Amino acid sequence: MRFLKRVFWILAFAVVTFFWAVAFQHGFSLQAISSGAREEVKSLLQMISGGTKS
Repeated sequence: MRFLKRVFWILAFAVVTFFWAVAFQHGFSLQAISSGAREEVKSLLQMISGGTKS
């Protein structure tokens, strides 16, 4: 149970850090954060899968 708690906190930290960075890069409005997060997730998935950025 302690392991699951630690994994949860690490995942929560990663998610919050991701959205905080997106907010600073793309702006603090809800529309900017949602479109910026979509753009950044797409970029991350392309980097992970080895695809070329178009």
